[in-house]
Amino acid sequence: MRMLLIHADSMSYEIKSKTKVAEPLTTKTKGDEMKEVLVVFTAVESIDEDRPEEVVRRAADEISKVVDQVKAERVLIYPYA
Repeated sequence: MRMLLIHADSMSYEIKSKTKVAEPLTTKTKGDEMKEVLVVFTAVESIDEDRPEEVVRRAADEISKVVDQVKAERVLIYPYA
């Protein structure tokens, strides 16, 4: 798994189109803005398929460390690629 972690004063997003693999959209899930947030851009790689539990555990551990370091109030995990 690749991760890019950015500690931001604010982050906003807006969903532009539906996808077949996500839950149905509601007014609340179409977009949001967060303040004092650790944004985690993630990309799962094919090698991760062999050991998903380990990959998730290691990612969660790393995210927890960074949250403690930067004192972020929220975490936004944003899949890409």
